[in-house]
Amino acid sequence: MATTPKKLLLLCLAAAALATSAASSTEAAIDALGNVNVATLDEDGVDPTIGKNEPLSITIANESPYRLDVYFDDGEYGSLIATLEGDETTGINSFLGHVFFVTRHGVKEGLFDEPGTDHEERLLFKVGQRDQAFVVPRGAGPSTNPCQDRFSICKTQAKNGACERSPGWMIVHCCESCDPYLNASELIDPKKRCSKEQLDTPEPVWKAGRGDLNKLFARWATDPKMKEEYGLEVISSPEPEKYGATWEDAKEGSPWVVVFDNFL
Repeated sequence: MATTPKKLLLLCLAAAALATSAASSTEAAIDALGNVNVATLDEDGVDPTIGKNEPLSITIANESPYRLDVYFDDGEYGSLIATLEGDETTGINSFLGHVFFVTRHGVKEGLFDEPGTDHEERLLFKVGQRDQAFVVPRGAGPSTNPCQDRFSICKTQAKNGACERSPGWMIVHCCESCDPYLNASELIDPKKRCSKEQLDTPEPVWKAGRGDLNKLFARWATDPKMKEEYGLEVISSPEPEKYGATWEDAKEGSPWVVVFDNFL
């Protein structure tokens, strides 16, 4: 059957549409001989022709204003790979599926793309292609929301009770995961987290009747052995008359100050 000009036009349009669709899901690479190799990527941007044991090479470039640390995400606290100055690039040997993250140098504060906007996103670099080149953009920076999880292990640690066992460390490093357990999003503010009320120390711990520290000094001050063998002298105490404080300006409520004349 003869092909009419109208049918020919429709066939050409259909072919062009298929070609455009195919081009949007492919990765083109030119090898050392100038040959063009085209690999189809899956919906996650991963090249399915790469074997799980195939060695890959990637680069990470720092265009941000921060000195930053590059970590391999090992599923726990991350393994430090490199430190990058501004406009510096590092090459890394890797494998399919490896993930890397970046933080401000020395403080493990994660960097985000478009921080402070509705589109801010933690910078995670997932290896899925050959010769991938990742970039920390110029606008990258810490999130304006200080309550973030810094490590992959945070959620697991929180479920296992770490927020209650080590609240100081977990609030800072796993704030998001600890929020349901400790109201961490409020306590991430050091003025609230480190307040006397929060730490349950509204009065000095050395004051009479409070805590083990006062009991320790009181025991020393009343132990004859401490005075005879170590030459203990009470300079000041919360109850100076009771413990024989020798400082003439010592008064009720003063802190404990003792001297061991024969300690060494």
